[in-house]
Amino acid sequence: MKSNISMRIRTISILVLLLLIIVITGLMMVWHTYRLESLFTGLIDINIASLQAVEALENDLANQKGFVSYYFIDGNPDWLNQLETYRQRFTNDLARVRECSLIESDWEVVDRIVMEYERYIKAKDQVISLYTAGERETGARLHQEVRSLYFSTLQMCEDYKNIQFEKINVMSHQTQAKAGHIRMIVVISMFMAIILTVILEVILSFMIIDPVRRLTLEIKRSNDWEKSDEEVYTLRDQAHCLIKDMEKF
Repeated sequence: MKSNISMRIRTISILVLLLLIIVITGLMMVWHTYRLESLFTGLIDINIASLQAVEALENDLANQKGFVSYYFIDGNPDWLNQLETYRQRFTNDLARVRECSLIESDWEVVDRIVMEYERYIKAKDQVISLYTAGERETGARLHQEVRSLYFSTLQMCEDYKNIQFEKINVMSHQTQAKAGHIRMIVVISMFMAIILTVILEVILSFMIIDPVRRLTLEIKRSNDWEKSDEEVYTLRDQAHCLIKDMEKF
């Protein structure tokens, strides 16, 4: 059964369909790049959670400062109870930091913080024992040494926080750069596909479709041919007629 759709319309329809497929595919790739960016953003969120945990850790450590001095001044045991509260908070936030530590280098830094903090706690408990026992001068001398352990632990927490800041910055720049490159490649590919499709359409129109159409019109005018509206079928039928005419000779 012959089709009433001309070759031009069918060719253009196929090219338009091809163009739509290319554009839709490109848009889907762009969408996937945003999904990729969202995935990396989730990883950044983990580092942000770790950053927040270590900031809480610093606050808990800073809040522990001064209670032993207050206890030295008035001997009120309530200061030691408040100190214990912040120590417990420090332990809880330290567990949060461990949960957010994804790589071995993070674990090593956290382990060093734990070791230094344990040294600090042990020395501070000795100071409290000396104050409780009435050895105030000995406790005061040891108390000076404890302060260096405090600042050392605090500096380790600060170093860990800076590491997380650096990771977030690096990952953010890498994600944006990769997503930008992918989107640029996709956009360039889409423009190239559009240009190639247009070139293909021009070539088909001027070198194949239009010449065939003009030749068919000439055949119809000269032979009063009305069997088909399809140019290719018209040329085929005319060729058959010419062959039959040649066979008569």
